[in-house]
Amino acid sequence: MDLSSTLQNARSPNPAIRNPAEQQLTQASEQQYDQFILALCVEFATEGKPESSRQLAGLYLKNLVVAQDETIQQDKTSKWLNCDGAIKQQIRTGFLQAILSPVQVASHTAAQVIAAFGAIDIPGGHWPDLLPTLFQNVSSAEVSLSSKVASLEALGYMCEIMNPDEIEKSVVDQLLNTIVDGMRSDRPNEMRMAAVAAMCNSLEFTAQNFEIQQERDTIMRVVCEATQCTDVNVRIKAFECIATVASLYYDKLPQYMEALFQLTATAIRTDDQLVGQQAIEFWSTICDDEIELIDMLEDGPQEGVTYLKVVEQAAPLLVPILLETLTKQDDTDSDESWNIAMAGATCIDAMSQTTKDQIVPLVLPFVQQNIESAEWRLKEAAIMAFGSIMNGPSQQTLTPIVAAALPVLIKCLADSKSIVRDTSAWTIGRVCEFQAMAIAPEMLPSLVAGLSGALDDPSSRVASQACFAVHNLAAACAAEADSASNVLSNFMPQMMTKLLTVTNREDWESDNLRSTAYEAANMMVTNSALDMKQIVLQVLGEALKRLEETFAMTADPQERMNLQSLLCGLIGVCVQKVSASDISEAMSDRIMQLILQVFTVKGAVAHEDAFMAVGYMIDKLGSNFSRYVEFFHSALLSGLKNVEEYQVCTVAVGVVGDLCRALGKKLIPLCDDIVRSLLDLLQSPALNRSVKPHVLSVFADIAMALETDFVRYANIILMMLQQAAEVNIQTDDEDLIDYINGLREAILEAYTGIIQGLSQNCDVIVPFLDRIVEFVQRCATDVHRSPQVLKAVIGLLGDMGHSFGSRMHGVLSMPFVPQLLQEGSQQDDSTRQLVQWTQSVVANLKPSTISFE
Repeated sequence: MDLSSTLQNARSPNPAIRNPAEQQLTQASEQQYDQFILALCVEFATEGKPESSRQLAGLYLKNLVVAQDETIQQDKTSKWLNCDGAIKQQIRTGFLQAILSPVQVASHTAAQVIAAFGAIDIPGGHWPDLLPTLFQNVSSAEVSLSSKVASLEALGYMCEIMNPDEIEKSVVDQLLNTIVDGMRSDRPNEMRMAAVAAMCNSLEFTAQNFEIQQERDTIMRVVCEATQCTDVNVRIKAFECIATVASLYYDKLPQYMEALFQLTATAIRTDDQLVGQQAIEFWSTICDDEIELIDMLEDGPQEGVTYLKVVEQAAPLLVPILLETLTKQDDTDSDESWNIAMAGATCIDAMSQTTKDQIVPLVLPFVQQNIESAEWRLKEAAIMAFGSIMNGPSQQTLTPIVAAALPVLIKCLADSKSIVRDTSAWTIGRVCEFQAMAIAPEMLPSLVAGLSGALDDPSSRVASQACFAVHNLAAACAAEADSASNVLSNFMPQMMTKLLTVTNREDWESDNLRSTAYEAANMMVTNSALDMKQIVLQVLGEALKRLEETFAMTADPQERMNLQSLLCGLIGVCVQKVSASDISEAMSDRIMQLILQVFTVKGAVAHEDAFMAVGYMIDKLGSNFSRYVEFFHSALLSGLKNVEEYQVCTVAVGVVGDLCRALGKKLIPLCDDIVRSLLDLLQSPALNRSVKPHVLSVFADIAMALETDFVRYANIILMMLQQAAEVNIQTDDEDLIDYINGLREAILEAYTGIIQGLSQNCDVIVPFLDRIVEFVQRCATDVHRSPQVLKAVIGLLGDMGHSFGSRMHGVLSMPFVPQLLQEGSQQDDSTRQLVQWTQSVVANLKPSTISFE
C-alpha cells in the first residue's frame, strides 16, 4: 500500500476514491496494528514528505487512540498499550522529532498527536522523557519559535485531556514553571498565546499551587500581565483564564478583586469588543458561582462553604459599565452573532439572580431615562436592561414597575426599528415567565392584541419572540389548567388560529419560527381550561390533517421529519388534554393510523414524538388500546432495538410501561418479544448508558402487569438485576454519581415491582434474597445516596417484610434499618408515609429460623 496516496484518497470528496482508501486504512489498522501505526509515524515524522500527507498521517495517528465513546476509547487505549515495546519507542521518538520540524503544519499537528498519546502514557509512567523534552524545548535557545509554540500547545492539549488526580505535584510544578516562562512579557506573542492557552487548560491541575500564596501570586501576576499584551487574541485568552480561575478558585479571589475589577472594567469600556466580552464573562462566572452558593445556603450555613458576596459589592460600580455595553448593538437588524451588548445583558441577568432586589435601583434610572428615547440604540438598550432584571427581584418590588412599563413595551411592539420590536417581544416574554402576577387583568386585552400583531411582523425574529411570549403567558396559567375557565379562554381561539398560521409562513425556517409557534400552541393546549375543549378538539383535527398531508410532501426528508415531529407533539398534548369519551372510535383509529404511518418513514426525531403520542393514547384509552397492539407491535420492537438513536429507544421503553399499566395480562402474547428486546438492550455495548435505568425499572411494570405469569422471566431478569447492582460509587465525578444513583433507584424499583407482582409466588425470589439484601444495605449506607434512592430502599424493605414475613426479621433488625427510617422521616410527605408503613411492617414481624439458602 502506498500510504501517502491512500491517505490523500481517504480525503477525496469522490466516494468511489474515498471508500476503498478508507477500507484499506481500516483493514491495516485492524490486521497489522503495530506495523501500520509505525508506518504512519514514519510518514508523519519524515522531513521532505508532502505537508498534506504528513498532516493526514498525524491526524490518523491521533484518531487511532482518541474516541468520544468511553468503551471505544478503552479499546483504543488497550491496543496502543499492548503494542510491541520497541515499536512504541520508535513511534515516541518519531513524535518528538516531528514537533521539532521546521514545517509548521507538522509541528502543530505533532502537538495534537503527542497530547493524545501522552495522555495515555504519562499516568502509567510509560513515556518518562516526554515532559522533560517538552519543557526543554520551551526554554532552549536552540529550538525554533514554531517548535516552542508547538511544545506549549502539546502541554496545553494534554492538560485538557488528562485527569488532574493522575499527575504528581512535582510534575505540575515543572509544568507551571514552563508555562509561566512562556507567558513572560518579553516572549514573542505567538509563544505567549500558546502559553496562556496552556495555562487555561492547566488550571485544574494547580489546586495545590493555589493554596500557596507565593505560587498563587505568580500565576495571577502573569495572567493579569497577559491581559495587557499587544496581541488581541492573547488578551482574550488571558481574560478567559481569569474566568476559569473564578470558577475553580472562587474563595481565593478577594485579595485580587481590586486589580481584577480595574482590568475588566477597562477592557469592557475601551478594549476590542471581543476582549470586553471575555472580561464580562469573568463577572458572569462569578455570578454563576454565587447563584449556586445561594442555593446551597438556603437551608442555613454549611461547613466549608464560603459566600463572599463579590457581585453584591461590585454591583454599584459594575452595573453602569454593563449598561453602557447595551448601547453597543450591531448596526444591522439581522445580525444574530454574539456581541458585547448581548454579553452585557446576560451578565445583568445573572447579577439580577444574585443580588435580587438590590439590582433594581441600579438599573431602573437607565430604563426610565431611555425607554421612550427617540434614539433607537438607547430605547432598545433600556428595554433589554428591563427584561434582564425580571428573574431575581421579588414580585413585590417589580409589580408596580412592570405595571408602569407594560403599556410602553406593548407600544414598542410596533416600533419602526425591528430590533426594538424584537427586544420588546422578548422582554414581554420574560415578564410573562417570571412576573406574570404583575400583569393586571385590565392589561391583558392590549397585551394579547400587541402580541397578536407581533406574530404578523415581517421579521421572523420578532414573530419568534412573540411566540416565546405567548408560550410563557400560557405557561403562567398552569395552576388553573383544570378550571372551568381561565385567562386563556378569553383569547385562545383567536391566538391558536394565529399560531397555526405562523407555522406555515414562508420564513418558517428562520429563527426557529415554526418550532416556537408549535411549542406555544402546545402550551396553550396543555394549560387550557375545560371550556376550551372544543377548541382543543378542533386543533387536534387540524394537526391530524396536517400530519396526513406530510406523507405526500416532496420536501427534503429532514424537513418532513421535523414537521412530523412537531405535529406528533401537538397531537399528543391534545390527546392528553381531552377525556376518553371525547375521542370517538373513528378519531382514535385515525390518530393511530397516522402515527403508525410515521413509524414507516425513517426519522428519529419524529419517532420520538410519535412514541410519546402513542403513550398518551394508551393512557387515555386504557384497556381499549388492545385493538391496536397487533399493528403497533413491530414499531415498538423497532424502537426497542434502536440503540443508535437512544432517545427513541428511551421513549419506546417508557411506552412498554404504559402498555403494562393499561393492558395488564392482555400484554402476555407480546411479552416474549418485549422481554427479549429489553434483555438485548442491557447486553448491548453500544447502548447509551442513560437508557439502562429506564430498562431496569420497566421490569417492575411488566411484573405487576403479568403477576404470576411473570414467573417464566423471573430468573433471567433477577440475574440481570443482580449484575447491574454490582456497580459501586468509587468516584467524585458528580455526573457519574448521579447516574449510579439513578441506576440504583431503577434496580430498587424493579425489585419492588417484582416482589409485588409475584406476591403469590414469592419462592421464585428466595434464591436471590441474600444478594438483594446486600444491595439494599450497600445503597442504604452509601454517603452519596440520593433522596430518591433512600425512598426506594425504604419502600423495598417494607415490601420485603410484607411479602416474606418472619424471614425478614433478621434483616429488618439490622442497625442500618432504624437509622434509614429516621432519615426518611425527615424527608417529604410521600417518603414519610413509606416510613410509617415500613415501620408498621417491621413491628409486626416475628423471628424465624428459616434460611434463605
